[in-house]
Amino acid sequence: MKQLTSPILLLIALCVVCAFSQNSFAQVSGTKPELILYKHNSGPGGAEPVVQGDLLGEIKFNALTETNNVPTAVSMRAYATGPVSPGVLPANLIFRTGAAGPFDRMVITDNGLVGIGTLTPAFNLHTVGNTHTTGDFFGRIHFDDNVFTNDAPNTYIDEAYFERKNRSVLTGGLALPPSLNAQGGLLSLAPGGSSLDHQLFFGDDGIWNRRKAGNAADWLGADWSKLLTSEDINGTPNRIAKFTAPSALGDSQLWDDGTNVGIATTTPTAKLDVNGNTRLGGDATVSSDLQVNGNAP
Repeated sequence: MKQLTSPILLLIALCVVCAFSQNSFAQVSGTKPELILYKHNSGPGGAEPVVQGDLLGEIKFNALTETNNVPTAVSMRAYATGPVSPGVLPANLIFRTGAAGPFDRMVITDNGLVGIGTLTPAFNLHTVGNTHTTGDFFGRIHFDDNVFTNDAPNTYIDEAYFERKNRSVLTGGLALPPSLNAQGGLLSLAPGGSSLDHQLFFGDDGIWNRRKAGNAADWLGADWSKLLTSEDINGTPNRIAKFTAPSALGDSQLWDDGTNVGIATTTPTAKLDVNGNTRLGGDATVSSDLQVNGNAP
């Protein structure tokens, strides 16, 4: 009886394997459905524990492309990544695609980091390559630490780029007063097309701007201009302002209270009240009384 049942059982097992491999509708079902890939190493005494670097299992999606040619289109692999000890099995899950591959595309590490284009992510989501989103972005903006380079944004296309910069490397007249911090934030805006590229530098003394065509040969020599704010505009009400520095406004000697104008006086008593000597280098026409105090030269 034993000799009769063994071939039958073998035939049944072969049929099950064939059915599973050929039936695209095969399912894992039940009250606790599981598909388990079990890995162990072999040794003199039988099964041995896995070690760091072992491939723990792989799920492949294959298809017939021609006679006797069944390549893998995509797959998922799991690798043991750290020291293995009783009950402790750290592993990475790698997703692979590619018509000529497949190639490693994305990883989820044993500590939950996700890498796209890299198998060694250093952040919760680490992407090597361009990233695009059609929805809103919620989060923090990262500054690249490029403090010692003075790069033109002629390689940027339709993007905004944030960097930390040492202002001493930024040419074009962005001098460093001794009392100010040497570093600041640099924002480069590259709208693309025929629009000019802009850079904004955020320093201790305010915001500076320069703009040029993105591929301009003299971009790095473009002059910086400071954006005036209320911090740079200091004055007395009714006192007409003047530039007290290249990028600062303050009081002049002219006073205009909306009724009278005074020169060197804040209490003009006539339409024009000059407190001090006055000299005319040409003709003067007076349409009303002229009162002169003091001696003529």
